[in-house]
Amino acid sequence: MGGRVWVTAGWAFYVVVVMVAMSYAIGAVARAGLLVVAAAPLGVVLVLALCRLPGRTELAAWSAVTVGILAPTYLAGGGVEYAASGVVVALALLGVFRSPWFLVAAWVLHPVWDVVVPRHLEPPLTDLPTACVLYDLLVAGYLAYRARRGGFAKGARSPEEAGTRG
Repeated sequence: MGGRVWVTAGWAFYVVVVMVAMSYAIGAVARAGLLVVAAAPLGVVLVLALCRLPGRTELAAWSAVTVGILAPTYLAGGGVEYAASGVVVALALLGVFRSPWFLVAAWVLHPVWDVVVPRHLEPPLTDLPTACVLYDLLVAGYLAYRARRGGFAKGARSPEEAGTRG
């Protein structure tokens, strides 16, 4: 049992490092004026960083990343955006404890919010809505794929994926 705690702590540390690195990378490309150009590649990097985690560990990691990356984007707006941040947190928790489709919903709804709700964004974040469409929908697509294949339900990959692993 003690070894299992260390493994879990190691995965948790890894996920925190991925989140922090991704946040810094997003900030760096925004400051460089490359937010839209780098959005999809950064989404791919995030998926690749988490996709090899064991099933439930990956699901918990995506929940943490959802809260860590999506929820704070609403905290600067105040008012109704605080509520939107709460919705993201709720969807992330429901994604772990009820169905991964709630995580998919969080990643789909975030760019919808960015496009539908008018906000005044200061440079370097003026391209954030467009970048979110690319980044968030790529992540949502991956999560939908994994949810559809049942890969989050088990400690390992889904049976179909387990048979193809080398």
